[in-house]
Amino acid sequence: MASDLETALGEVTIGLESDAEEVVVRSTVKRKVALFIGYDGAKFYGMQFNSDLEVRTVEGEIVRALVKSGYLLESNSQKTGKMKLSRSARTDRGVSAAFNCIALKLEFPRGTPNDLDLAIRAIREKLPEDIRLLGMARSRKGFNARHFCRQRSYQFLIPVSALEAKRSMPDESVHRLNKILQAFSGGAKNFINFTSLGKLDSRSSTRRRVLSIGCSLKSFDGFGCVVVNLLGESFMYHQIRKMMTAAILTYRGLVPADYIEKTLTDGSTYNIVPSPGETLLLADVLLSGEEHWVSPADDAVEIAEKELERSRLYAEEYTHLLHAHMAAMERTQGIFEGWLRKLCIWYSYHNDSLELDSSQTAMWDAMQAEYAPSTTAVQLSANEEDEQDTTDDDV
Repeated sequence: MASDLETALGEVTIGLESDAEEVVVRSTVKRKVALFIGYDGAKFYGMQFNSDLEVRTVEGEIVRALVKSGYLLESNSQKTGKMKLSRSARTDRGVSAAFNCIALKLEFPRGTPNDLDLAIRAIREKLPEDIRLLGMARSRKGFNARHFCRQRSYQFLIPVSALEAKRSMPDESVHRLNKILQAFSGGAKNFINFTSLGKLDSRSSTRRRVLSIGCSLKSFDGFGCVVVNLLGESFMYHQIRKMMTAAILTYRGLVPADYIEKTLTDGSTYNIVPSPGETLLLADVLLSGEEHWVSPADDAVEIAEKELERSRLYAEEYTHLLHAHMAAMERTQGIFEGWLRKLCIWYSYHNDSLELDSSQTAMWDAMQAEYAPSTTAVQLSANEEDEQDTTDDDV
């Protein structure tokens, strides 16, 4: 049964005369828009809307808010084709975003078809607390948020305790980690060992270009974290999380110094466990110039430029809140401590393939002594993956 909102926003029948043909006039006007959003991914099963899965997703909550606010017909809310829904980056379970973009068709009241501020206020009122609508811009009908996204930037928080047993990290140690991370940059590389082969399309290339990568030390009320910044054109499923695992293993001396280089160049298969998704943040998505995707209507480009600037200011503030929440979650829940325990189990299955020397084996022995699980019930599959159907930019 149609909702009251859908009825109100549906078709209005106007009778001209008793014997005249009825004229049907829609009370709404369709507009293709770009929504700029941020979200705390801790309680989501990922970004992508899926009407067949009874799980909480970011797009699922946004669609519900759009229906409740009257900007999307309920009859179209289960059909991504009807909505023309696309997103610039598709994040995995637990991953947050300070700035992402989705594109879709909305129903605007005929009396105020260009009032974006009214729409933003109405939609914000219906969104849950862990999703923020940063802004909105009118787009061309053919705008696809993924195809018009040139670059994506991410941040990954690593607690110092996951890198240093002494829980402190001097500047020279940060410099050493930065040097390790540079192995991922410097032109297109084959990241086939940094994704799930089962998720790859036969036509997909596993070559990716990391445009920049680096890290810095940050303290959250005395809780030290390393923040890794990454910029690339696109990233594959679990790519960043597996990159961070390789960097941590190398930094701690648990693998040979050239381990990352070998995973990228020697053609062998390396099984790498993804690091936790809860401290991964989509920081920004860089779209093509506004003149390529914004509606050609009067002043639309100028309005979109201002809206993007305002949205990124909101995103910058939101980034600080998300960082603090991630650090607090790590401090109270010990996410990386649990992950290091799983890593010790992974090592027991794969130590023969790592080609370790005596010093590296000793480092594993020391870590197992510190993080060995209290029971043998904890298991880690050789290919620990989420079940969500994903391709690019599910990191």
